Amino acid sequence: MTQTSLSSILRAVSTSPHILFYQGKSAYPQLKDAASMAITREHVHLSKEAHKQQEANIKRVYGPDTDYDAFMEHEKRWLINDKTDVRKIDSEYRNRDAELARRGLMKLDKWWDEDDDTLDQVMKGAVGPVCTKKRNITAAVGPTCSMRMQVAKA
Repeated sequence: MTQTSLSSILRAVSTSPHILFYQGKSAYPQLKDAASMAITREHVHLSKEAHKQQEANIKRVYGPDTDYDAFMEHEKRWLINDKTDVRKIDSEYRNRDAELARRGLMKLDKWWDEDDDTLDQVMKGAVGPVCTKKRNITAAVGPTCSMRMQVAKA
């Protein structure tokens, strides 16, 4: 997209009461002529306005104590991944860390109490790679096997 196109999107972001996160970049190099520099200045101004609006939206949704950086570090991951995916990702890291701890390569830091049932909930909802064609599953959740489709057609 060009900076002009991105600026039109930024205008919408800067007035939206709902958008919490937006990131757009131009694929074109910045030119140095006067007209291009004017477009760049407008783009920078709109970027700042959009950022202010996003900060206000974040505070409205997550409370006045949540700033933009805290949102980007913690809450954004729930917006761009669904709950099951985030839990699977976290589970993978826990499994990796547990394996390294078993081998004595690192100390395992547990962030949960002994009576916490989070791991059980994750394991109930987690779905690994599934071969959907082999079992004729049509509404699979998670990664699916596309190779079976080609084998079935042959």
